[in-house]
Amino acid sequence: MENKRNRVLLCLGSNWDKEKNMERAAEMLRAHFVFIQFSQPVYTEPIDCPLSTTFLNRVAGGESGANKGCLERYRMLHRP
Repeated sequence: MENKRNRVLLCLGSNWDKEKNMERAAEMLRAHFVFIQFSQPVYTEPIDCPLSTTFLNRVAGGESGANKGCLERYRMLHRP
């Protein structure tokens, strides 16, 4: 039986404890994905969030043996 891998693209962002949250997210994702790479983090100004500080953003791309439904449940469980 073939072990199918699904490609995933994730957009990560935080506007509080930015560096700590971004590193924690990377650690969690590395533990759950077979292969994952991260872009360099980028600070961006908030849009339509007048009371917010800058955001720290990055993109992650990887592969997982989990099916789409499982990945959706993971996303919902790890949402702040």
